[in-house]
Amino acid sequence: MGRRPRVEYPGAIYHVYHRGNNRESILSRDQDKNFLLEQIRRVANDFNLEVFAYVIMRNHFHMEVRAGEVPLSTVMHRLNAKYSRYYNQEYNRSGHVFEGRYKAIPIEDEAYLLTVLRYIHQNPVRAGFCPGVNQYRWSSDREYRGQQDGFVNTSFILGILGSNPRASLQTYANLMEEELDLEAITSCQAPSYLEKENEPSVTLTLKMENTKPTLDDILKSTGLNAGEFEEIKQGSRKRELIPFKRAFAHKASTYGYSLSEIGRAINVSGSAINRLLK
Repeated sequence: MGRRPRVEYPGAIYHVYHRGNNRESILSRDQDKNFLLEQIRRVANDFNLEVFAYVIMRNHFHMEVRAGEVPLSTVMHRLNAKYSRYYNQEYNRSGHVFEGRYKAIPIEDEAYLLTVLRYIHQNPVRAGFCPGVNQYRWSSDREYRGQQDGFVNTSFILGILGSNPRASLQTYANLMEEELDLEAITSCQAPSYLEKENEPSVTLTLKMENTKPTLDDILKSTGLNAGEFEEIKQGSRKRELIPFKRAFAHKASTYGYSLSEIGRAINVSGSAINRLLK
């Protein structure tokens, strides 16, 4: 009897993880980790996959992602096939590289979203690879702290943690130092939970109509001063204003505003907002 098809939904957020076949260290070298990371970046770009967090360990990797219109199974098939082909060629071997199917656990509320983020970034510390979250090279923690640029959408979760960028970053740093209750993760990893057939996953959304801020309030929350606020509202193209525009666009999109609505708020086109988001 064949395996049951995995039920997945566009717009849903998942904790995804996959390990090497027989728990082999298929990601032991920096070169291996670099190759996998580049493939994650490519599938995120090609399939409109939002990546909120990742960590690459020696024999497995974790991601926190939001699926687009392309099924997550298609995305993961491309990612795993690319890495498997590279690994078998690099090490002159054949056969399976990954162990069975990847796991994809739906994330249905903000509390679990933050729990998974902590679990992913604290993975190297629990494994004894480093004493602190911010000392591991192969996770998205550095992007959250602004220490490197990349493809991870950090503004979505930082926006949940607070409206002020500096304050939300400090809240994030504090969160990474808190000890994680592993039962909060392991209790949601039973096969019956991973392969529900008839019950759709709830898409996590921040569209809370009673508390949804105005676009002007979102723009002000990015930390600019009154003069910069007026310049952006008038459509100024000054280079030094781009970080504020980008932060505004990301945060406004998490509240469900459309590209055209965000663009009109700062006197630019929706396509310009799309470029900022990328």
